Amino acid sequence: MNSAIQSPGKKYQRFVSLCLHQARATTDFKLKSFLVEMAQTWQRLADQAKAQRALPKTPNSEPDRGD
Repeated sequence: MNSAIQSPGKKYQRFVSLCLHQARATTDFKLKSFLVEMAQTWQRLADQAKAQRALPKTPNSEPDRGD
């Protein structure tokens, strides 16, 4: 899928997978810990993006009432 049209949540989820894949592949404990933390951060962002998409669309400002 083209990342230009990929939703932020899906993109973040892909980053989660990449971080976890790299964490499993390394034997460096500090790097593994860092990559797991990064995966957790990307997961939070993915969850937030998903929740944001679930919110109803509302206008950013109130319409002019002509007072």
